[in-house]
Amino acid sequence: MAVSPRNVQGLAEAYSLFDRLPSAAEQELGVEMVAIGREVLAAQKADVAKETGTLESALSLQAILARLKVRIGLLKGAREAYKFNGRVRRAIQGGPFYGRFVEFGRRAQTVLVTRRIRAANRRLAGNNRKGNNRRVLFTGDKTRLRRRGPNKGTPVGSAYKIRVKALAARPFVAQPLLADVADAHLSDFWAKALERLGTGS
Repeated sequence: MAVSPRNVQGLAEAYSLFDRLPSAAEQELGVEMVAIGREVLAAQKADVAKETGTLESALSLQAILARLKVRIGLLKGAREAYKFNGRVRRAIQGGPFYGRFVEFGRRAQTVLVTRRIRAANRRLAGNNRKGNNRRVLFTGDKTRLRRRGPNKGTPVGSAYKIRVKALAARPFVAQPLLADVADAHLSDFWAKALERLGTGS
């Protein structure tokens, strides 16, 4: 999850301008973008929820100066494999899974919890193709049943349903104010660059 790129009007004109800029100006633009990225990253870290500090530590900056590109946000975790329902999945980026819930919020819903099924009592089925969704099957003792609660009558140790409350969005990555700050910095840079280009200095 990172700050999304914006649609740019006059993109062809911008590329033409890049071709006319001296290499020194391109380097200055790269330095300016990194400075902007660090400022945005600091603001994200200041605004993110800090109950455990995990989300804050997952915020990072990636600069690709050869492409004049900077990414800021929940980028860590891209090289680390993780387990889901007992199976090792390919690595993804985005930091802790609950970062999306904090950023975008969550609607109230009933979810099926399968993560507590013991490995010896679980079997994976389905391949997510042609409607055959991947799911976890309980293969343990089905004679011992839960006696109370909303899951009454289901086998002990099997998946269970819980009701989760709605969670209001608390954006800390894609904040409009931060985008405005970045735009202001870049506007100043381009004004100076165009002035120098016009004077030939």
